Amino acid sequence: MVVRTPNKVSVRRVVLLIIFLVLLSLIVSCCIIIHKGEGFYEYETQDEIKTVFKENIDEFDRYVEMFRHHDMWRKFYDETHDKDVVTYKGFKKYTTEDEYHFLEQFDKKYHPWFWEPCGVILAFDGGYLSIYKYEEGDKSVEFQLYRAKEYNWTVEYYEDWVFIID
Repeated sequence: MVVRTPNKVSVRRVVLLIIFLVLLSLIVSCCIIIHKGEGFYEYETQDEIKTVFKENIDEFDRYVEMFRHHDMWRKFYDETHDKDVVTYKGFKKYTTEDEYHFLEQFDKKYHPWFWEPCGVILAFDGGYLSIYKYEEGDKSVEFQLYRAKEYNWTVEYYEDWVFIID
């Protein structure tokens, strides 16, 4: 009976492969931690979001007043072709110092996952709560309401605001 010993080259390959996979998993883990540390915040429940919103509705009103018809959305899209705005930081060159400061403070206080002209989307453990200020004829909010109906998401109304929970 002949017993074969592993080839030194194949043992090295296996060891190198293991080291590579360990390093890759560490890099991915670090990226996830860094991504989470950049303000991607989850509220515990959708009710917590609703309470925060209702207690601070004036600030949400001010956000929509300032940015619903702002040209930063078009300029940002023209430059990036990205419709999903996950951070306000890309708006710095399109806003005044005061507007940008407001965005910074709003982000620190409410932690939006997505920014939109007529509202924001906040995350909770288990889903997203979209908060939109609704004006008659607002095509973007009407589209979101249509999507909510298509996907059987929950829609709630509060004053002139709409909550969409998915």
